[in-house]
Amino acid sequence: MGGILSLMATNGESATQWLNDNHGKVSIERIQQIIRSISQKIARLTPEHPEYDGLIAALDVMNEYKANISPDRALSEPSLTDLLDASPLVPEVTEAKAMHPEEKKRRFQQLLKKSDM
Repeated sequence: MGGILSLMATNGESATQWLNDNHGKVSIERIQQIIRSISQKIARLTPEHPEYDGLIAALDVMNEYKANISPDRALSEPSLTDLLDASPLVPEVTEAKAMHPEEKKRRFQQLLKKSDM
């Protein structure tokens, strides 16, 4: 499973690209598996780790995608453009790096709760 993270989802942009490349080919179960994998990796890192912010962004992208392909919405088959928000999680990278580690941890906890929906 670690291999999938090296191929995609190391930041919001790579997660979005991976979803674009694999749209319609990946099950919700696979998305959940990737979300768990990203979450586990984040849990092992400190907020100061260079990959932390990118993984948080990737987790956010995957959660958003999962929320939009939930079984209730499967009937309407939304387009990929509707499913993905390619805007950055944090407007500027410097702003994310300026976040206090406790703020980063809170953001991760919020994303974990969102993953459990």
